[in-house]
Amino acid sequence: MAATNECLAQSNKSRTVRKATKKRTTTFNRRHRQEGQARALPMARMTEHDMIGWLNAAPMGSRQQRMLWAAHKIACLTGATEGGVYQTLERSLERAESPPSGS
Repeated sequence: MAATNECLAQSNKSRTVRKATKKRTTTFNRRHRQEGQARALPMARMTEHDMIGWLNAAPMGSRQQRMLWAAHKIACLTGATEGGVYQTLERSLERAESPPSGS
């Protein structure tokens, strides 16, 4: 059965699958990653103040639950291990809670 007009004839033809010729640039990926999630910071650039800020932003719960939540979030942001972040967070809290020496 032949198509009666040219448009129908073109729509009945099988389409060949072609590989995409233009790749998305890294700026496209970076821009969309920044909109959806926070940018990863190296552990060296995250200060104790930032870490304590994440602890204060944790949902209500026991101190250990809030520390685990903060350690998980910081580890996701920095790429560090949760255990290492937890230990650093503990040391940061000890320093913040201890009275200044010399008084």
